[in-house]
Amino acid sequence: MSLHYRGVEYDHVSPSMETTGTAIVGHYRGATLKIRQPRTSVGHAPTPPLKYRGAWVR
Repeated sequence: MSLHYRGVEYDHVSPSMETTGTAIVGHYRGATLKIRQPRTSVGHAPTPPLKYRGAWVR
């Protein structure tokens, strides 16, 4: 998709993710939707311990 911002043209590339189909079916405004889930879960980095005014915060 080609976009423009303040006279500069650039291409937008959406990140892709592999998904698998599930047996879950939903309905939204009369349309039937098949729910898809990602193949691998995205892990979050552990948060380091925080310190506020000399006291450790959990």
